[in-house]
Amino acid sequence: MRATIRFNHAAAIRRTTVPRTSATAPTPYSWVDSAPTVKVDGPLSGMAIALKENISCSYAPTTCSSTILKDYKPPFDATCVSSLIAAGAQIVGMTKMDEFGMGSLTTHLPPYYSPVYNPASPSPEEPHRSAGGSSGGSAAAVAEGSCDAALGTDTGGSVRLPASYCGVVGLKPSYGLISRRGVVAYGDSLDCVGLLAREVDTVERVFNVLSHPDDNDMTCASARPRSRALSILKAHLAILPTTAGPLSGCRIGVPSQASLPPPYINTPRSLLSHLQSLGATLHPVSLPSLSKALPAYYVLASAEASSNLGRYGGSWFAGQNEKAQGKTTEESGIQRRIRVRSEGFGMEVKKRILAGTHALSAE
Repeated sequence: MRATIRFNHAAAIRRTTVPRTSATAPTPYSWVDSAPTVKVDGPLSGMAIALKENISCSYAPTTCSSTILKDYKPPFDATCVSSLIAAGAQIVGMTKMDEFGMGSLTTHLPPYYSPVYNPASPSPEEPHRSAGGSSGGSAAAVAEGSCDAALGTDTGGSVRLPASYCGVVGLKPSYGLISRRGVVAYGDSLDCVGLLAREVDTVERVFNVLSHPDDNDMTCASARPRSRALSILKAHLAILPTTAGPLSGCRIGVPSQASLPPPYINTPRSLLSHLQSLGATLHPVSLPSLSKALPAYYVLASAEASSNLGRYGGSWFAGQNEKAQGKTTEESGIQRRIRVRSEGFGMEVKKRILAGTHALSAE
């Protein structure tokens, strides 16, 4: 069985198929509308990489899986995309996501998008399984074998959760290690570009290309703190023993407040035992505010989203093609803004904008 992907090469559009791995079922996880990138020799030569649909790519629509940005094509590449191309990677397409990154199952999609499913299917009789979100399209594309790696974004687990759902490697780097220039903002203080691949080595190769300073992003770490952190890491690794196991000398903190429902309580126990067998030592860590993390996330992310999404009102973004399509009206500016935002945003996005506006207006 095969999964179908749409390509746009030069002026002609042709249908093509990508072989998938034998353990996966066909999934309409993503669409591709791309021009071929120039082949460059580099550390990622020959590697096929997909992009989450909120990462600017100058030759493909970057719509954040939202009706309000339908057909929007950015005039430049995000810094992370430019870095990949310069390193020899081939950008093969854009993957679906929860609208503007707001969701955890990749179900908040425009009505004209087909659903995103987890490519793993134990049997044809089994119901479709979730790929997680909001980077579910990227995780499913990697799991199915249609690309070597994919970029996603992680604001509150949007790379790590889909990676777990789809059985691939997902990395959310520390904030500021990878430039966010050209990434459509959701929550500025939380957004990070993340990586997904089937092997840790592939994630490491891509990360090494993307982790560098960027003068065009004030939140991207400069060379000095990067050099200092690397020196500290090398000094620590130099004193670790190398004979007792691959994780010998590694100290891993285990939050004492963490808990799981009864059906899953043995999963972390088996993981911790495995880590110990590899030579790591476990140390309890107290995080008394852990229970407040999710409420704090929703307040901060929604507040920042309500501000960031204020730009989509039909002036600079959204609704620009209405005159070309013959959709002329006698609306006032405020009437047009109300209509464009009402028609263009999905229910989940509207809910978070309202929640964020309420949080910002609270005394």
